[in-house]
Amino acid sequence: MTLTGKVEALRWLPRLLRERRRLRRTGEPVRARAWLGRSVV
Repeated sequence: MTLTGKVEALRWLPRLLRERRRLRRTGEPVRARAWLGRSVV
């Protein structure tokens, strides 16, 4: 990934983290884990 690509991804980070927190808060931990792309035991 280029430096430009990394900087672009950083712009999305706050929105993506808000979405993950919302999934966790609404009692959808399975969807939150799916969002991460892995299963946490």
